[in-house]
Amino acid sequence: MLNAQGVGKAAPVLVQPDALLHGQSRRVSLEAKRLRASSFQVEQLTREYPTVTPLAGARIPLLLLILGAPPPARVASHGRITMTDAIDQHSTPSTPGSRAPVGPYPPPRRLERSAAWITWTEFADVLHVQHQAAAFADASVAATETRMFNAVSQATHWHQ
Repeated sequence: MLNAQGVGKAAPVLVQPDALLHGQSRRVSLEAKRLRASSFQVEQLTREYPTVTPLAGARIPLLLLILGAPPPARVASHGRITMTDAIDQHSTPSTPGSRAPVGPYPPPRRLERSAAWITWTEFADVLHVQHQAAAFADASVAATETRMFNAVSQATHWHQ
């Protein structure tokens, strides 16, 4: 669980991304939606987006959404809306009991650099291209990569 207010801040707004990926230059918070029709909770992206920046340190922060279909995405009670609107719409709590964090937020003009999306179909296509191009000197590493590729490919195709 991550505190959307930042490390050590009071009154945490906790979020639980589907995965956190840490690299030398990137920190990625991953939210993966189902392949079939699914929607984000009303304040879900508003709560998750602010967690990307405070914990990135010197790394480049990114909120990565894996979607069943290209945006606009479905948001409960709102229909299909853009990612920017889904994040900005609830940037301040509008109803009693709201769990949306109360700023400061990463500036909206940086949203296009700190949030991205890909569909499951595109993800599977990229994975296939990378698998075909992979060359490993170690047979054990090659076998592991092939097993992982097959598992993800089968799961993605099964759900389509």
